[in-house]
Amino acid sequence: MFVGLRMSRTIPVCAPDDGLDKAIQVMREKKVRQLFVTEGDQVVGVLSRIDLQHVLPSTATTLAVNEMNYQLSRLKVRDYMTHQVVSVSQDATIEEAARLMHDSDVSGLPVLKN
Repeated sequence: MFVGLRMSRTIPVCAPDDGLDKAIQVMREKKVRQLFVTEGDQVVGVLSRIDLQHVLPSTATTLAVNEMNYQLSRLKVRDYMTHQVVSVSQDATIEEAARLMHDSDVSGLPVLKN
């Protein structure tokens, strides 16, 4: 079976200059673990929950919610995303995609034409 037959066709994305607060909100609303970061039609990075764990404050923080949201809005996606994107073609088999995900230690792949 080919990736193009099983892939999600509508995926949430964000821009490199978006604030982390916006990215987190999209991830929560869409219930996804990662966002592909795009500039135009080009995928330039991936922002995952793991990337965000290095930035988000502990639950024991003394910051108020408003303070935390303000600080997160000042931090940009481009500074915390993974820049090296592993992708797959829609003509690849599911097995090839699974192997690539395992070997690259990623939980999702953008599917690109050509």
